[in-house]
Amino acid sequence: MLAALILITVLVLPATAEELGYNKVLHFPHPDGNNDTNYISFDPNIGETSAFSVCAWLRKTTNDRTRYWFSYAVPEQNNEVIIGEQDPGAVVLFIHDTKLSTESGVWPVDIWTHICVSWSDETGAFIAVNGEVMASQDDFRAGSVIRAGGTLVLGQEQDSVGGSFDASQSYQGDIYNLNMWQYALSEDEIAFLFSSGRCGFGETEEEPQVPYSVIYGQEPQGDAQFVDGSCVDLEDSSIGRVLRFPPQSDISLSNFVRFTADF
Repeated sequence: MLAALILITVLVLPATAEELGYNKVLHFPHPDGNNDTNYISFDPNIGETSAFSVCAWLRKTTNDRTRYWFSYAVPEQNNEVIIGEQDPGAVVLFIHDTKLSTESGVWPVDIWTHICVSWSDETGAFIAVNGEVMASQDDFRAGSVIRAGGTLVLGQEQDSVGGSFDASQSYQGDIYNLNMWQYALSEDEIAFLFSSGRCGFGETEEEPQVPYSVIYGQEPQGDAQFVDGSCVDLEDSSIGRVLRFPPQSDISLSNFVRFTADF
């Protein structure tokens, strides 16, 4: 037998993957159409910030105007941050009632789609769909801040902090691996998150302030629920494990697994 020492850069599925929300999809059903009862609401515990990013995998089941899946409201402003769909297939971002939108048709129905928004008061904002920038504005809300102490609602749009939902604006479909960062993700970081795949483990320069594990720890309201996704075979948890080569800001010699191969 030839014993060989092999070094491989690797990231494996954490042992507590289910606790972190891996393969747990946030599902908003639509058997009765519009509703104001299906949502998750919580305090995201974010500080005041002049930059943020939100990324998620989504599979919507409608193709309408005014459907919102991310709504952050503070006492001073109901529309502190809103992300959703305003025209059929168009991704829209509102910050303090100022709008940035893609063209219609970039977000298809019943297909898992990776959507990210990235904003800084210094550099502006852009919206990326499946790793490609679809809309941008350099001076978008220049000099503004996102205020602390708000409520984050997924699946509905807040017209008052924590409530006053409009049933016609309810999101219907699935959300997976939603994360929020308190800095502006770069185009390269977002492209890498998309290329890592829905079942992969993309990495960014900084950890998200609101990771998906926090969302998974919340209690869905109404008929909203967490359901098993398709990333792993529940009878064989080894299926779906991913070898990943994360980007590094600096050259690193510390990311590896050492083992002896018997062949």
